[in-house]
Amino acid sequence: MAHKDSTGYRTVITAGEFILALLRMLPRLPGMAYDLITGLKLIKGNAAMSWGSLIEEAARKYPRNPAIKSHDGNYTYEEYNAAVNQYAHYFMSRGVGKGDSVALMMENRPEFLFVYGALAKIGAVASLINTNQRGASLAYSFNAHPGKAFVIGEECLASFEEARREIERIPANDLYVVRDKGTVAPAGYTDLGAAVAVFPKENPAITGETHLNDRAAYVFTSGTSGGLPKAAVITHKRIISAIVWFGKFVNRTKPTDTVYVPLPFFHTNAITVGFAVVMAKGAALAIRRKFSASNFLGDVRKFGVTVFIYVGEMCRYLMATPEKPDDRKSTLRTAIGNGLRPDIWKAFKKRFGIKRVYELYGAADGVGIFTNVLNLDNTVGLCVTPYAIARFDVERDELVRGADGFLQRVAKVEVGLALMKISEKTPFAGYSDKKKNEEKIVRDAFEKGDAWFNTGDLIRNMGFKHAQFADRM
Repeated sequence: MAHKDSTGYRTVITAGEFILALLRMLPRLPGMAYDLITGLKLIKGNAAMSWGSLIEEAARKYPRNPAIKSHDGNYTYEEYNAAVNQYAHYFMSRGVGKGDSVALMMENRPEFLFVYGALAKIGAVASLINTNQRGASLAYSFNAHPGKAFVIGEECLASFEEARREIERIPANDLYVVRDKGTVAPAGYTDLGAAVAVFPKENPAITGETHLNDRAAYVFTSGTSGGLPKAAVITHKRIISAIVWFGKFVNRTKPTDTVYVPLPFFHTNAITVGFAVVMAKGAALAIRRKFSASNFLGDVRKFGVTVFIYVGEMCRYLMATPEKPDDRKSTLRTAIGNGLRPDIWKAFKKRFGIKRVYELYGAADGVGIFTNVLNLDNTVGLCVTPYAIARFDVERDELVRGADGFLQRVAKVEVGLALMKISEKTPFAGYSDKKKNEEKIVRDAFEKGDAWFNTGDLIRNMGFKHAQFADRM
């Protein structure tokens, strides 16, 4: 019988549960393994691959497949790639090139994805600004990477203007607005949609010059450890690795799938997990500007959603809506995300007819990731790269070292600090501000000279390489 904590939730994976889960997965395992191996070989043997080149490949393979479904318009892969190209050619005409930072502040609209894809094609870096930030915090994000261009959605203009005095360097001739309800761009802004309309729809020749290890985006951490957020570096390799892991191996995406992403695109679950699941096999990305619990099932049915990208709070809001007899009647079958609470886990699956929950644990700035590949309840699953759960003294707020000076791993059921090993195979991309990197690294942890990423989170050792999230430090 499985162990349970004081709240009544499982804390251990038993041998029987583990074996049964493996047997359930057995029919899918050969295909999963094949896709994972071929995907990893492709990454290893193709340094010139990038997010931009994958957009072009998807347009060649799936030109008529739906790429984007939204309340603001629908686009096939061919149409999406053509729009991305127009933005790419325009930015190149303005002197934006490889390594340049472009600040992007916009709600979940197709135009966001046009700009993001265009920057990937020309090797520029999208600095993804949190649309919920205000004042000094917002100004800080803009100042962290002085952009060669600023792209602001009209719906975010008021927030941007409020913080404008504290933003240090605003490009005078490359300040763009992407119109929403308005008909004319405000004074001082260039109407980006109108500007790109006359540019060619053909693929830019420069795309092949962007490689796996180049930067694709800056994603700002929440700043929960105190102080202002840090800009985590997202490389093209990380995005493509996510495509292989989540899209080809974990979810085994099909071209007929539709992946619903109501999370904002400045969130890693949206931009590196949701988009990754889609791009694996030419599936569709369904988006909503802002999450709405009351409109959730309406969107699922309207767009034919099969996969939902979540964070735990969304699931809690959904469970708080009035229950209806037909809540299970939809195409939705899979949920991928993090933070689904044990107290609603089974009830959430049952109410909405969800067969698989691929809970994950990781961080925008982190190394390695746990994933509930076996679809067990109340676990973040397993991690295939080296990790450790180290003893941690909560009262002293420090890792516990033994008489030999090294850290100690916790036993089954125990809770400890999650550490991810940093190596050549699992590099730490770090932050744009390199001074912040050392703060997150634990050195000489289990042997002299080793290095581990400090997640700042406590997790429980559930056995069979599985873990359960416990608390955030």
